[in-house]
Amino acid sequence: MKSLRVLGVESFTQNTLPIELAKLTQLEVLSITGCDFQERLSEEFRQLHLKKLIYWTSKFSGSNMKYELYEPLVGKGITQRYFDDDDKIKPFKLG
Repeated sequence: MKSLRVLGVESFTQNTLPIELAKLTQLEVLSITGCDFQERLSEEFRQLHLKKLIYWTSKFSGSNMKYELYEPLVGKGITQRYFDDDDKIKPFKLG
């Protein structure tokens, strides 16, 4: 499971992301949608080398996670709202 490169988390009902996800050392793209985390993510998430953090925000749904809570994920990656065409193809190509 450590070789997982793309992960989507949707409508996850826990207070924060499980610390075990910080051990996904090959993770490149993480998408978070419809999650209302109440606790700051562990600093261990800083060890991830995400190329993209995709975070859906909606002023109307009430499912926004405050930046202060997910900041350990941001790192050098650029956040965006949607998967793009590269995410659909490139992460799954072999060598």
